[in-house]
Amino acid sequence: MLLLRKLMIAALILTLGSTDVSAQLLNANIRKSDVDEIYEEAVRQTERKNYTKAIELARKAVDRYPNNVDYNLLLGRLYVLTRQYKSARPYVIKVMDRAPKYRDAYFYAINMELGDGNVNQALGYANRALMRFPNDLEFSIKKLSILDANKQFTAGNTIADDIIQRYPDQPEAQRAYAGHHEEAGKYYRDKGLLTQARYHFEAALKVAPDNRDAVDYLSGLSLKTGDHQSALAQVNLALASDPTSYTLLMRKLSLLQEMHRYADATEVMKTLRKHYPNDAKVRQLDMDLKMDASRYYEHTDPYVLYQSVLETSPGNREALNKLIAISMDRGVYRNALDWINRGLKSTPDDVTLLAKKADVLEILGNKTEAANIVNELWRRNPESDAMRGRASEMKVASGKYYLNEKQYDKALQEFEGALNIDPSNADAVNYIANLYIEQKDYENALRALNMALQYREDDETLLLKKASVLADAGRYNEAFPVISTLIAQHPDNPRYGAILTEQQMQAGRLLMNGDEMERAIKQFKQALQQSPQNRDALAYVVNLESGMGRSDSALRYANIALQYYPDDKDFLLKKASVLSEQKQYRQAYAIADKLMQQYPYNKTYRAAYMDNLVASGLAYQKQEVWDEALAEFKRVLAISPYDSTALYASINLYNAQKEYDSALAMTDKGLRYYPANAGFIRQRALTLENKRMYTQAAEEADKLVAMQPSQKNIDYANYLKSKMYRNQFGLYYQQSTYNTAMQPYRIATVEYRRFFKDGSFAGRVNVGGRHERAGLQFEGDLYYNHTKTLYSYAVAAYSQDLNVFPELRLGYSLFKGWKHDWETELGVRYVKVQSVIDSVVTLPGGDEDLYKITQRASMVSGVASIAKGMGDFWINLRGFLIFDNPERYMSINDPDGNVGQRQTTDKSRRYHAFQLTTRYYMNDRQEYMYVVGGIGTSPDDRSRVILMPQLAGDWLTRYVTVGYQKTVHYRTTFGAAVGWSNNRIGIDRYLNQYDLYLSLTRKF
Repeated sequence: MLLLRKLMIAALILTLGSTDVSAQLLNANIRKSDVDEIYEEAVRQTERKNYTKAIELARKAVDRYPNNVDYNLLLGRLYVLTRQYKSARPYVIKVMDRAPKYRDAYFYAINMELGDGNVNQALGYANRALMRFPNDLEFSIKKLSILDANKQFTAGNTIADDIIQRYPDQPEAQRAYAGHHEEAGKYYRDKGLLTQARYHFEAALKVAPDNRDAVDYLSGLSLKTGDHQSALAQVNLALASDPTSYTLLMRKLSLLQEMHRYADATEVMKTLRKHYPNDAKVRQLDMDLKMDASRYYEHTDPYVLYQSVLETSPGNREALNKLIAISMDRGVYRNALDWINRGLKSTPDDVTLLAKKADVLEILGNKTEAANIVNELWRRNPESDAMRGRASEMKVASGKYYLNEKQYDKALQEFEGALNIDPSNADAVNYIANLYIEQKDYENALRALNMALQYREDDETLLLKKASVLADAGRYNEAFPVISTLIAQHPDNPRYGAILTEQQMQAGRLLMNGDEMERAIKQFKQALQQSPQNRDALAYVVNLESGMGRSDSALRYANIALQYYPDDKDFLLKKASVLSEQKQYRQAYAIADKLMQQYPYNKTYRAAYMDNLVASGLAYQKQEVWDEALAEFKRVLAISPYDSTALYASINLYNAQKEYDSALAMTDKGLRYYPANAGFIRQRALTLENKRMYTQAAEEADKLVAMQPSQKNIDYANYLKSKMYRNQFGLYYQQSTYNTAMQPYRIATVEYRRFFKDGSFAGRVNVGGRHERAGLQFEGDLYYNHTKTLYSYAVAAYSQDLNVFPELRLGYSLFKGWKHDWETELGVRYVKVQSVIDSVVTLPGGDEDLYKITQRASMVSGVASIAKGMGDFWINLRGFLIFDNPERYMSINDPDGNVGQRQTTDKSRRYHAFQLTTRYYMNDRQEYMYVVGGIGTSPDDRSRVILMPQLAGDWLTRYVTVGYQKTVHYRTTFGAAVGWSNNRIGIDRYLNQYDLYLSLTRKF
């Protein structure tokens, strides 16, 4: 399919033209394959030099896939081609960072910096390229050309030597080597440094003997200095590769004539006549040569005359000197050396002859022996500064020879010898330092540099080299002051500031890699003091400050960066990230929105915008600012309708605002996108539960169990099913036993409860037995929910069996829920009780008789409570204020068998009762243990309320109950408890009561 699409696009290009196709590609619904076509079209537009259209297409590709190195490199290349170097920089650098082995990126980086006038930066990229591609000839040549353009010929010598040594047979290497030395020779010639100029021209001709320009330069230089022999040697060297060159032959002829070497000149003339027989100038010169030779040879050759003198008088020093001089003038250096050695046989310590021998040996290339001779001459005359300098230079020349031969130990020995002679010799120091640096022996390199700096403390080259060595050694704290010295000495030279900044940056990176973040931040901030606009330093500071949790500082530096780079995407995104860390989500997503509008296909900007919208919504949701939260999530869904987080949050918010229909619509939307998503199914069940549509909610819960049969989901399904039951049957049993002869008191209860929308009501029949009596009590209660946090409880009970149950019991309480799981209660109770006590009384005269005491009481109580939930615990403190009006009747049998009755009315009383209940919930609140303790007898106590007339009074009763209750599947509930109470029933009379409680309820 991809091939077919490419063929179709190619057909469109042929039919409609490249401009129309480009427009169509730009406006298309972009996919990866489409972006590839955009990139290919951009390449074609580049080849046609339609750079404006190519840039437009390349930017489109980069915006869609910002990390694609090919797209980024093409855009960077286009900006370089259109001289928009600052625009090119971020794309080319990104490629080098993400794909360090992408070779072309380094060429564009070098050209970009050269085009922008940043020679040092270009050199830095060349070094970086050579670190990555150490055997790449093109990068070596590129670095050499940068050094030559910057007139750094000394540094270039090392690179040129390395190139020719490593690639001696490659034409590119030969041309680069010759070009470097030719350029250096012209520079030194123009500066009047003829010796150095000669050296470079000769070096150029060693590898390019047919280099006409070098030959001309060197010949002119030799003539300028009167050194005809050297000029002739250069011409001969050039003729070796082009022996019939008209220009070279004519130049050689002219030189030989000037040197009066007519025999040799005649041979050259023969060659000219042979190859250029019809040339009029050649015929005229032939005549002139013969005339000139005839006039010259009218006398005897002086060389022969002096040689004959020396043969006659071997000790004639003047003749020896003339022969040496004539031999050197004619370029016959071997003959000159022979004459010098002949003279030294008789006078081995002759200073003049030794100096000449050193010169000849140097010319012949035997620099080591020449250096030894000059060194010996200096030792004889150590006061001569000229000889000292000459000896040191010769040692350097000797060291260079060994260096070229890769005999590094001998080279080092020679350079150190030069430094011992003249510690200020900068060339020797540089060579020594370079050798040690190559071996990573930074201490010895610094030793040599420090020695030279003792004599030339302000030397720029030495100081710069020292700073470089210290930086290479990782001793940045020592390197910084050196560069700072150069900055102070040369404030107008931006190069040193750039070096200091780069060293500080490198130090910061190393510290960062070593997890020393605080020290790294300090280095980057110091770099910003020197270079406030340094993009990398700003980026590092923002990232590190953010990573260390110092968002305020990170934001400040992000704003500083945006002052210099107001439209920089990375800094804008980083600022948005920092604002997000500070929970300033709206400001963060405003920035991300701006970026997203500019680059609509960039996933990073889109994600930043969406994430901050979601975070803002969640923050508003946490603050219970529902409208703002919902508005944020609607913005998310407007861009990404299938965003699950926004869908979840919107459902929760609609539920919180009781907009259940909207919540259901949102869950349906979520399930359209994620039909098998358990979370949305759960949300749907919860929403239906909120609407009290328990049947439908239970169906959703069953789906959830089928997908994820976890205990939590099963419990929730059971809970919803329990909400469908409207009826409940209950059995309760309570038994109280005593530590006296009293018979146990038992109460059995049968209950039916009916649930309705806003609460429940129940009817109960209580069957009780006390002493030998038994009775029935009919009871009903009602729970009614007024609002979500307000509900009522009412109870009423009636019995005719007054010695077993209270005659009447009424109660009402109003409960209010508050924030943080607080609840309060206010209520009232009414109890009407009666009890009969049999007793024996002693009558007047000493007889005993049976009497009955009947006690009645009507009690009205106020009740208040406060409860608090604390995680799995629930605590309730309840208090009663009780008022009663007791009446007592006494019936007595008289001696005649008649029954008498007397009424006494006790004084009304007021007393209190308090009760503390603590529950501990377990198993998702489906079971709990509880402890109840209290003092006094409350009107809610079913086992002791019948004894109220006797037990009435503050603190007469103390009791504690421990129980456990468990609910199975939200339907069946079991309960059990045991209790103990201590009741005062008279003066110094106490009754211990032991209670057992059992319960079972079942919904249906």
